[in-house]
Amino acid sequence: MTALGEIFEFGSQEISHILEIDDQEIRVARDQTEARRWYQKAAGLGDLEATLKLAYFFAAGQGGPQDQAAAEKMTRRALVLTVERPDAPTLTRLA
Repeated sequence: MTALGEIFEFGSQEISHILEIDDQEIRVARDQTEARRWYQKAAGLGDLEATLKLAYFFAAGQGGPQDQAAAEKMTRRALVLTVERPDAPTLTRLA
């Protein structure tokens, strides 16, 4: 689900290399609201990267209204996830 959020956050052409679809024509327009929705779904399932991105989206008002309380809640949730999964690759982002 985090990958789906990235598709809508950046658009399909920017991340086609991540999905290994360079040889196929797939068009997805940038849609910050849709990206936020997918990050929320992934964060709800405990995805650390999606939780961090969602915190940013809330703080910046990206893809929806700015919500500092929700941004702080997601940041705290990300901290809990790093304790639960100390080997997570995004741990350095919180340092």
